[in-house]
Parts: sequence; C-alpha cells; structure tokens
Amino acid sequence: MAELNNIVLEIIRVLILGITQGVSVLVPVSSQVRFDFVHKITGVDLSASGNPLVMFFLQLGVLLAIIFIFRSRVMSLIRATGRITVKLCKRKFIWSEARTSQKILVFIIFSYIPVFILMPFLSVIFSLEKLWWLTGSLFIISAFVYLFSDRVVDNDRKDDKMNVKDAVFAGVANLFGFLPGVSCVGMTAAACSYRGFRKNFCIKYAFLIFIPAVLISVINFLAQGIITQAYTTEIVYGFFGMFVTFGTTIVVIKIMRYLMEQRKMYLYAAVSAAIGTALIVINVFI
Repeated sequence: MAELNNIVLEIIRVLILGITQGVSVLVPVSSQVRFDFVHKITGVDLSASGNPLVMFFLQLGVLLAIIFIFRSRVMSLIRATGRITVKLCKRKFIWSEARTSQKILVFIIFSYIPVFILMPFLSVIFSLEKLWWLTGSLFIISAFVYLFSDRVVDNDRKDDKMNVKDAVFAGVANLFGFLPGVSCVGMTAAACSYRGFRKNFCIKYAFLIFIPAVLISVINFLAQGIITQAYTTEIVYGFFGMFVTFGTTIVVIKIMRYLMEQRKMYLYAAVSAAIGTALIVINVFI
C-alpha cells in the first residue's frame, strides 16, 4: 500500500512539473521558484522530482513541442544550414543571393550576440531568482512591454525585410528574457512587433531563437550521462513528464500565437502583472 501511495505521489509530482514546465515558456520562473511556489500554495513538495533525469525529459518535451508546431520553418532552417555550409566551403556564399531562410538563420545567430557578450555574467543574473520581490517586480515591468506591443499599428513588414539591426534588437530583448520574471519568448515577440513585423512572424521568430537555448540545455543533460545511470522506473516517469510538457507547451504556443495575432497581448500582460503581484504578496506574507 505504501509503495502504491509513493507511485501515485510521484505521478502527481511529475504531472505538476510537466504542466509548470510547459507554462514556464511564457511564465518564466526557475525550477526552484516553481517548486517553492507550488509547495506554498498546494503543500506538494516537488523538489524530490527535480532530479536531472526528470528535468532532461521536461526540457526535451518543450523542445519537441516547438519543433512540432514550427516544423516547416525548422526544416527550412536545417536545409539552409546545409546550403550555407556548402557555399561557404566553396567560397560561393553571396548575401544578396541568399534565400530568406538562409538570412533568417544568420539573423538568429546575430540575435545571440548580446547573450554571448554577457555570458560570463549570466550566473549572477540567474542568482537573482532567489529574490521573489525582484522576480515579481520584473513580471509587472515586463507586462507593460507586452501591453504596449499591441499598440504598434504598422505591423506589415515581412520576414524577407529583416536586417541585422532587427536581429540585434531582438537579441537584446532575448537577453532581458534571462532575467527572472521576464519571458524570452514574450520579450522577443514584443521586440519584433515594435520593429513593425507581421504578428505571425513575431511569434515564429521568438520561438525559433528559443530553440538553441533549450537544445543546449538538453545536450548538457545528455553530456552528464544521466540516461545510462537511470533506473527503468525513473525513465518511465521521465517519459510521462515529457508527454505532459509536450502537450502543455503546444497549448501555450497556440495561446501565445492567438494573443499576438489577434492583438490581445493585454491579456498576457494582465496575467504577468497578476503573477508578479502574487509573488510579491507571497514573499511578504507567507
């Protein structure tokens, strides 16, 4: 009986972890903050499920969901990588003759330049997540960014009109997304909107430049050899969490796409502000 209770409890933990991991794509809080938040609200201790193997499967679920939703664009970028590599090796790559997918691939790289520059300081930035009042405040501040992105009237630029300045601007916004309480996807989509791009491209580009960060996280977990060290039951729980995260992330992406394309980012802003307020209140009174 005790063993059955442990299994049920572990399933509940992984279920909650999978849901919160998917939601965290747009509600950006670290694993530890999610553990503490859920524990204070529901009394369920998630820390026991926060082992590297489970976290690997959760990250994999996010990655697979993004690739699934934007599979046509991802495939075009993969093909673009091959074409650029071949042309560079033959010294025949000419920017003016490059396809849009090839240019977008280069722009994604440019968007990561701000992150590369400040990479030595990322550990300091991540340490700020322990300050709930700061995380809550940043949730509220970012809410205004999302809110005003709806106010951009002239959103008719297509992806083939993107330039280096746009890519770097999106990269700076993506960098702010590393702060606790600030969504990389939300900030990047808002930045693209401020640059006048069509709403559907804003959300695509925001998730496309999110892929490398998630992919690096997945590879890092694999490099630790966690799969070879795992028990069968742990892998089963991991796959369960991955499927939950996969489904949750797909729902989140569709919601974000709807809010962006229908100019209803004020709803996302309201949720962000509410979460920020809740974190501040919990930090003070609970």
